[in-house]
Amino acid sequence: MTFMVKNYTPPQARDYAVRMLGTEYLDAVLDLEYLIFSTSWSKEQYAALIRGGRCVIFGVLGGEVLLAYAAAIISRAAKELEVCNIAVSLPLRRQGLGRSLMRAMFAAAEKLGLERAVLEVRSGNRAARGLYKKFGFTPCGLRRRYYVCPVEDAVLYEFRFTEASTGETGYGAC
Repeated sequence: MTFMVKNYTPPQARDYAVRMLGTEYLDAVLDLEYLIFSTSWSKEQYAALIRGGRCVIFGVLGGEVLLAYAAAIISRAAKELEVCNIAVSLPLRRQGLGRSLMRAMFAAAEKLGLERAVLEVRSGNRAARGLYKKFGFTPCGLRRRYYVCPVEDAVLYEFRFTEASTGETGYGAC
């Protein structure tokens, strides 16, 4: 349950394991979050959401080392998955870890019968926006000056599971 980037030699791709994480991994999640994001959630916020059954966190582990994670809030009433954070250790980016996490979240959402996924992303985060586009997310809104440190717009995205299964595409309303 440790997280370390310095002097870490990553395992081969076949050595990665994607699994749902519980509260025992929150320290490692927060360590990675503090390195990646300018603002972050608290341990108490994550723990409360997990205990309440409203949050899922998937992690990519190399042995016991957390290499990447994705956190999402589940709204059963709205039949919606809100992707909150996806963080991949800097030296391991562009190696498919984000894709693996998205697949795990989509599988969980479909098992729960959710109808759509939503997220927001910094307008300048081209890598993340490219990943979401590959998964079929469509832009559906903009929040001006939403992010701080640095100030940046947030682009809102939506994915409809039912449309994906029928092959339909298009812009949805957020």
